[in-house]
Amino acid sequence: MLIISQYVLKNIYSISGPFDTTVVEFWRMIWQEDSNRIVMVANIEESGKDDIRTVYHLHFTSWTDKRKPVYGATTLIAFYRNVQSFHEVAKGPLVVHCSAGIGRTGTFIALDILQKQTMHKGILNVYNCVKKLRGERMLMVQTEAQYHFIHMFMVEFIKCGFTSYDVNGFPNTFRLLCDPDPQLAGLSRLERQFQILCEMKDKLIDNQSKDGLSNYNRPKNRDLDVVPSKSYCNLKSVSFKVRDFYVVTQMPLPETITDFWRLVYKLKTRSIIMLNQFDNTDPTSKPYWPSKEIPNQSYGPIELTLVSTNNDNTTDSVYTRDFLIRSKNSKRTEGRTLRHFQLLTWPNSATVPPTKEDLFKLIDLNGQWQDQLKSKRAGNTIVHCLTGGRQSGVYCGITFLLDKMSSEQQIDGFLAARYVTRTRPQFFQTKEEFRFLHEVALAIIPKNKLYENIPQTL
Repeated sequence: MLIISQYVLKNIYSISGPFDTTVVEFWRMIWQEDSNRIVMVANIEESGKDDIRTVYHLHFTSWTDKRKPVYGATTLIAFYRNVQSFHEVAKGPLVVHCSAGIGRTGTFIALDILQKQTMHKGILNVYNCVKKLRGERMLMVQTEAQYHFIHMFMVEFIKCGFTSYDVNGFPNTFRLLCDPDPQLAGLSRLERQFQILCEMKDKLIDNQSKDGLSNYNRPKNRDLDVVPSKSYCNLKSVSFKVRDFYVVTQMPLPETITDFWRLVYKLKTRSIIMLNQFDNTDPTSKPYWPSKEIPNQSYGPIELTLVSTNNDNTTDSVYTRDFLIRSKNSKRTEGRTLRHFQLLTWPNSATVPPTKEDLFKLIDLNGQWQDQLKSKRAGNTIVHCLTGGRQSGVYCGITFLLDKMSSEQQIDGFLAARYVTRTRPQFFQTKEEFRFLHEVALAIIPKNKLYENIPQTL
């Protein structure tokens, strides 16, 4: 065990993860030091009278040993802000551990020290900070990748600031965000956040999209400005809790329909979200599924059967279709059931949906379907609009936002937009989309049952 000298106070303990033989000593130390916060940055599996005290255990789950976090600085910043939110109730020191108590633990402690150093003194010296930590314990900040990550984290943290707001106070907060700020030359804080979002977007370089722009794959893309870094069906993966839960792609072209259904089968997909409308002037904009007249269709090795549909009701804003999908190459004969959700009310030319209610209905219907699938092995959810760009980005940003509201009672529209634009920079290109994200949060607060009952797989 090691006690680390902190920048302001001696209030962070660095330790290794407790073994079965030391777990009693671990909790005795927590009690003796009056600590009520434990930060765990490791995965669960890796190479005389009674008194009661609340201890908060905060677990960051997407950071493998000797590396940087899977999703970069964005999600760790959100996690760090969550840790900081317990500062007012903190009495004792913060306990941080990973598996060995050096690499990820050292990196997290360095970030905490540097953040406080920057706020209190306006200076930033990563080298000296890590050097002092290593004077306390060998190999704190274990790898070059972790050392580089500290710099990237601080750049993003300083530039973006705090953008997470409590759900209960958000109506008033939103008004303040939209008011012009004299310190920002008349811009509102929301507009300034959007500017920062655009500045922070990763720039795609030629070799990142060379597969998607190859002579073979170029015809498979509807929009050459929305091209994936890999060549399979023009797709990108995004999610909040479950890694790569949402797969974003374009509406399949006639020549990629077979590829699309192969993807659905390979990913064990049980939900497809279609956000775009059909364009009668575009011969490539047609249904890519079996019709009622011909309910059984084959797409290469994939056999698809239309089982049921609700689209007899012309007043519905969301059509649902249930399909049974099989592969001719599989020994399994029973197939899998999947549900196709088609939003009817979002014109392709509109930056944002004309009504939030229809979007809420779509999210709620998919949530109910996911609840039904909890006892089954459900794969990725596929989300698509016409190009796999604007509409898909807004939808994924909203689901990220609502899931964070459900989990943490916090609203962070900037984080939601930042997170999804890391996977595809073409998402959130307009102020209207960014503002709409916050308006959705504002509108859904009175409908707390919707965001509180979002399935945990989302």
